[in-house]
Amino acid sequence: MVDIVLQPGEMSLHHVRIIHGSNPNGSDHKRIGYAPRYVTPEVHQVQIERRQAVVLARGRQADRHFDLMGEPPADDPLEVVIERHLRAVRQHLEELTTTEAAPS
Repeated sequence: MVDIVLQPGEMSLHHVRIIHGSNPNGSDHKRIGYAPRYVTPEVHQVQIERRQAVVLARGRQADRHFDLMGEPPADDPLEVVIERHLRAVRQHLEELTTTEAAPS
């Protein structure tokens, strides 16, 4: 395990399956997390029973392997945003812990 200490204004960029964490935020400023994932339109989802929605950044999705997201959500109350995020995190955790490894 490696301890990497970030300075204010710095960020870490790592694979989604790398175990990571941080100490409590001791500042008066919010801590922000951002999790982009880029895939080409040729990528297929393995678990079809729960398709993930995506934002199409450019071009077109000819084979419809993913569900496209609509407009960004409105500025909902914080409680609604937190609940929506918790649902997404729980779903993602379940997918990570129940997905079989791809054959090598």
